[in-house]
Amino acid sequence: MCIRDRHRNLVKPGNESMQPIAMLLLDLTANENCIEEVAEFLVKRKAFPWILAELRKELSKTERTKYKDILMGIVLNLSCNIESEEMQRHFLKLNTPRILVEILFDSRNDWPSNGSSLALMQYARRSLEDYRIYQVMNEEGIKDGMRRYLGLEGLAKAKENIREALNYLEITDEKEKSIRDIMAKLLIAPAA
Repeated sequence: MCIRDRHRNLVKPGNESMQPIAMLLLDLTANENCIEEVAEFLVKRKAFPWILAELRKELSKTERTKYKDILMGIVLNLSCNIESEEMQRHFLKLNTPRILVEILFDSRNDWPSNGSSLALMQYARRSLEDYRIYQVMNEEGIKDGMRRYLGLEGLAKAKENIREALNYLEITDEKEKSIRDIMAKLLIAPAA
């Protein structure tokens, strides 16, 4: 993905020249009237993986930048406000919960932590109904990251969201265990 500026010089993603485009995407993802359409566009154009890759690069840097904040805002808007199950599954395939845990540990311990804790709680709530989400939340070490966050000094609201997310995941663990026990009994019963 490259664009040309008015001087016909090639501008590559990752340069500061991408900030205005990212800002536009942030504004569009903050608009509840068009967020679903924007998400579909990003998926069709394979732009969301690029956004996640850019954010991963920015998260690895210790300094705060406006570009990093904009990218976090886009990911949080999409993670918290998309209602389409198809889009949610797509974001799940891209390992968005892993990025949300990284955002949770943002050094400011402010809006990024609150937003990511809310998105993680929503994923955990959905895991009650969708086994694929449950698998990702467990296999990718997401729960471990959330537990680590509870051990740090953090925002009360973010910690409350994380506690609720962990409770949803515990309920799903119990549900999973009960299903396995029932299946084992059903499989053993005919043999007896």
